[in-house]
Amino acid sequence: MSRHSPLATRHFLVSALFSLLGLLAPDSAHGQVTYTSPQNVQATLATSLQCTGSAQTFATSSPTLNNLGFRNLGQTQHFITISGAGNTFLQAEIDGIDTQGNVTRISDVLEVPSTAPNGALSGFGYWPNIQIKVTCSSNVGSTFTLSYSGTSATFPQNVGGALTSQIDKLSFIGQAANANVSDNYQTPYGNSFGQIFFANNITQNISTLTVTCSGNGLTLSTSVFTLAQGTNTQIIPVLAAACPRITLAYTSGGATAATFTLEYVFYPPGTQNSLSSANLGSSSAPPIQVISDTIALAGYGYGTLTNPTTNQVLVHTWIPSTAKQIYFDRVVISTNTAIELKVNQTTTSGTCTGLTSVNLKTGANGSLLSATDQGCSVLPSVAGTLDDLFLAANTTQTVDLRGLIASAANAGVEVIVPTATTAVVTAVTYFYEK
Repeated sequence: MSRHSPLATRHFLVSALFSLLGLLAPDSAHGQVTYTSPQNVQATLATSLQCTGSAQTFATSSPTLNNLGFRNLGQTQHFITISGAGNTFLQAEIDGIDTQGNVTRISDVLEVPSTAPNGALSGFGYWPNIQIKVTCSSNVGSTFTLSYSGTSATFPQNVGGALTSQIDKLSFIGQAANANVSDNYQTPYGNSFGQIFFANNITQNISTLTVTCSGNGLTLSTSVFTLAQGTNTQIIPVLAAACPRITLAYTSGGATAATFTLEYVFYPPGTQNSLSSANLGSSSAPPIQVISDTIALAGYGYGTLTNPTTNQVLVHTWIPSTAKQIYFDRVVISTNTAIELKVNQTTTSGTCTGLTSVNLKTGANGSLLSATDQGCSVLPSVAGTLDDLFLAANTTQTVDLRGLIASAANAGVEVIVPTATTAVVTAVTYFYEK
């Protein structure tokens, strides 16, 4: 029988003792306890809370909100629902806060009317702290109710209420029409393409709406629209343009104590077709050429002026009757001197000098019904300004008119010089008729 040395025996006993201690030790001694995905968090952050007119914030860094269940447990998806009562304006967003306290918006901007169902909003990404910011009107009785839920999983597609919060911005509801007011937010797709719906409930004096697109401190474009009188909803088409942030500024024309509602609906990418019917099959040609080829009525109107006077029309293309419609494509403008030009939507022909509308299809079997004029002694009536341009010397600029249709008699598009200047300026408006 073999014998172990005293030293070997001691090593064996020590090893056995540590093994036994390992079996008896709690799990925490083997490694750090961490949360595992998914982490689900739900909390009611506000119930009929009075609006202050300033930003009201709710952050996971607040011990009081932690006690309500609003915690950051590693969730990467963030959702809120919010409803308002008595508000003419209610806006909400979801923010991420880094370790330095810097706040970054991680969601779209939700604008909720008090007359609509709850609004829903989603934000994505892991941050050390999460913040919800709500801004709403401070009039008496203006309140909001806010709930949060969060989890960790694959990012979902925006559908339903979350998609609506991206594309539908109800900036004002029941807003006093005799006071100036503005709203601004980041656009959902970095583009202004969409429609504005303006409705007031009694006749008022003429007011204007200025739509300004801006980037990082730079103004990219400005359009001024004249708002219609009466009680019918006015639909204002907003052309596609680079627009990371948008500002809507309502300027009262001395209105009575009327109220108005203003809603901006953005077109999601790829969902808006400027044609009246869908194309069948594929084509290497642009859509305007595909359809114009079948009806043989694609045209352009050309105008040029030397040293234009104040409010002189450079080119006005319009439709004399409802027998056909003009589907505008673009207008190309060039100048040898810095100049301001306005592209307006018109509702009357005015009294002008006639130019020629040219058919773009050689040997066409149809004739253009449209008319092209300039230099009007009686100006066409303006329904709204589509673009207010400030061109530098020796430049050319193209204004996208796709989606704009002149369907009423004498309706059209004009390019006008608002202030007299020493310049040689030209404009070509491209369109097709159907």
